[in-house]
Amino acid sequence: MKEVIIEDSLAICEELDRRMDHLVESYHDEWAEVVNDPEKRKKFKQFVNTDEIQERDEMIEFIDMRGQLRPADWPADGEPQTNWQAPKDDIFSKSEKKWIKVGKTSDFSKDSAGAILYGETQLAVFRNEKRGEWYCTQNMCPHKQAFVLSQGIVGDSNGTPKVACPLHKKNFDLKTGAELDGDLQIITFQVKIENDDVLVELPAVEEVDAILGTAGMRVQKSDCIDLAEDAIKVKPNRQSSTVLMAKPEKRQGGSSM
Repeated sequence: MKEVIIEDSLAICEELDRRMDHLVESYHDEWAEVVNDPEKRKKFKQFVNTDEIQERDEMIEFIDMRGQLRPADWPADGEPQTNWQAPKDDIFSKSEKKWIKVGKTSDFSKDSAGAILYGETQLAVFRNEKRGEWYCTQNMCPHKQAFVLSQGIVGDSNGTPKVACPLHKKNFDLKTGAELDGDLQIITFQVKIENDDVLVELPAVEEVDAILGTAGMRVQKSDCIDLAEDAIKVKPNRQSSTVLMAKPEKRQGGSSM
């Protein structure tokens, strides 16, 4: 070691010094750049269509363990709060729907997805650039009721566009919502693009929140609550400030659609 480092027996010290100088001179704080650049900072927003956030304890209960908070344990498969069952058939088939602008095409990364907030409901909008198609589904994976599908892997299975949940790799058809090789189901919504605007066809906020509202899907430590038995969820008792980016129309139930 002395011969190599001190005496430079391999004649590499000059090269190592050059490389070290390059690292020092080219170093930059990538996170500081993101914080100081509004366009880069937008990529780290929780929801594409609003600056509103849902705190972590709104999605999963935190418990105290020896003076430190940690997420409550997921129930075992088959227990309440797992394998959530979507309402039969098309629950919104008779609902009056409107096209809601949720962002620009540039707000969504290619062959990926972004989460949006509609009322108190998290949805995932997928941009499948390879197929030239867009999809929208609930953001909650029914397996463990985790709000993560917008972070899933977008792909194709024998011609079927799909998303793989990033937690346990449950695969869902992005067109129908059906689980591939399974019996779970997610709710899907129509998407269209107009002049670079991304629009999702959605029922009234109150209807969507009743089925998919975050408060009703929140994972709790109690093992006596059976959320899978009840598709109708209770809205949280706080007023949403979600930005829907729709043209102001007649107010319905306190929401501007």
